[in-house]
Amino acid sequence: DATILAEAKTNAKSVVTSDANNYISLMDATIDADYIALINEEKNTALEHIDSITTIEAITAYVDSVKAQFLSIYNSSKLSLSETKANAVEELDDFASEKISAYSDLETGITELQTQWTATINAQTSTVDVLAKLSTAKTAILDYISANIVGVQGSVNIYESAGYQEGLYAEWTEVSNATTYTAYYKRKTDSDYDYFVKRVFGEK
Repeated sequence: DATILAEAKTNAKSVVTSDANNYISLMDATIDADYIALINEEKNTALEHIDSITTIEAITAYVDSVKAQFLSIYNSSKLSLSETKANAVEELDDFASEKISAYSDLETGITELQTQWTATINAQTSTVDVLAKLSTAKTAILDYISANIVGVQGSVNIYESAGYQEGLYAEWTEVSNATTYTAYYKRKTDSDYDYFVKRVFGEK
């Protein structure tokens, strides 16, 4: 549904902006100027990139990646170049492993991207550049998954559903080539904000 997707994008942008501003508020405007600029750059890139995402699942994954990147930038403002590189490579390894576990059929492509971007990260000469390349690497992996996962463009048509108290069920038409389905839900009295931000993005 186009309206639901548009609202998910709006809420995703709100989460990204809020998280970025939170980290900036914890940093020194003079000493950490380069890192603050990097967080703002990451935020602006994310706000633009969100508009190009076509599924709620992909939006959620991307927002999680951006939030992790903000944390990396903040933590790296306190570290040396070698420490930042080591942490960035480890973070990329963990990120790639997580995605391979979820999308095992794309392991070769994800591994190739991981190897390529690990070399790029290690070639950088400043902590800010290391963090920028880490962000680009994660986005590249997510974009590769989005472009190659089977069935992400399918449309589910629910033709029967019902529920009583804590129980519910739904039946839908099969999406060609789909291997999994993700169900999002809310109580009848919940607002759309509760549905998307609290359940999809995990805001408390």
